[in-house]
Amino acid sequence: MSDERVLHHAYWQKVPVNPEYPTSMSKMLLMDDPAEAERDGQADTEEVLALVPTLPKAARIIELAAGVGRFTPKLVELAGPGGSVLAYDFVEDFCAQNRAQCRALGLSNVDVRAEDVLVATFPSDVDLVFASWIFMYLANAEVDAVLAKIATALRPGGSLVFRESCVKKDEVHDGEWPRFPGEHPCRYRSGRWYSERLARLGGHIHTGAHVLRVWDDANDPNAQLAWVWQKAS
Repeated sequence: MSDERVLHHAYWQKVPVNPEYPTSMSKMLLMDDPAEAERDGQADTEEVLALVPTLPKAARIIELAAGVGRFTPKLVELAGPGGSVLAYDFVEDFCAQNRAQCRALGLSNVDVRAEDVLVATFPSDVDLVFASWIFMYLANAEVDAVLAKIATALRPGGSLVFRESCVKKDEVHDGEWPRFPGEHPCRYRSGRWYSERLARLGGHIHTGAHVLRVWDDANDPNAQLAWVWQKAS
């Protein structure tokens, strides 16, 4: 495990008990205003999920960095009858909340696992891999390793949909480390950096570095970007 990953683990294990973030949504978004977090979180959830392509019936879905599960029930709905969702997160407290939520909603075709994406074994022939804010918490070489695992897990023609916090730079920028020294260990890379990584996998980038509008601010040097990549058939 890289030094970066060790810091990521240490940081996120503290978030569930951090009183600065009083609600589940505020913990996921690292926002101290619960009402603002709920409003922006709901809008963000809808905008990101709108990028998911049409899936086959009884779709098989992997969700990475699922957290407390703000996307999980929606992904179960997208999987449809006979489909399944396998949700991963390395914070057990978040996984417990996600499992409880799924039970309360009567969702039986979902499996929430407290495992690190770096060591988790993915099933094969998956229709969709969905991720929100995971690669910014991986070292550069770890991003490549996880993308390779995802490509192997997807069936031919399957899709990867993910979003990341990025810097608004035109060049291929791999992100300063740590982005916020002593506070929030992550890497804000450029959109071109991620697009270049996807291009190395072959397949097709249907949506590249798409700007998400919920937090879009012309005066902000950072942006929320999303990608839709399809494995070659």
